[in-house]
Amino acid sequence: MSPKFEPPRRSSPKTIDERAMGDRAGLMDSNVVMEALKHGESSETCRQFLLALADGRISVVLDPIVVHELTYTIPRYLKGADRERIVNTLLVIIGSRGGLDPSTLLGSALVAWRDDPALSFADAYLGTIALAQNRPVYTLNRRDFIRQAVDAPDLRELVGTA
Repeated sequence: MSPKFEPPRRSSPKTIDERAMGDRAGLMDSNVVMEALKHGESSETCRQFLLALADGRISVVLDPIVVHELTYTIPRYLKGADRERIVNTLLVIIGSRGGLDPSTLLGSALVAWRDDPALSFADAYLGTIALAQNRPVYTLNRRDFIRQAVDAPDLRELVGTA
């Protein structure tokens, strides 16, 4: 039976190493989240880290490539984990002190990914950037971008092979 996926809950403050606070926000690897979902040697440490993150006692920056990795691996590891709960957890991490604002490109991409079960996170992120910068996306997979209201020209028409 797969572990149940739950967003981190707030806990009582504890002392956190100064390196994890304030302007010293670190980059977080996806293995911290994945290990927290398991029952291994480091699982409890990772769960406590995520709780400290949710409480604002630790600051991280979550890079889009890590978010992509998590949106790919969590649903495969936790059969039945819905996108809503995954996104809520990632928004807690993104919104951590020192992290990215959930209203930015990364947060918007997560919401687009959550709302469209057929959409990959990579396409959601690319579509979000395209909308924000008013750029077309050149792709063979036009339908995923058209659903996001992104200009996705037909490549055959562009190069005259239609």
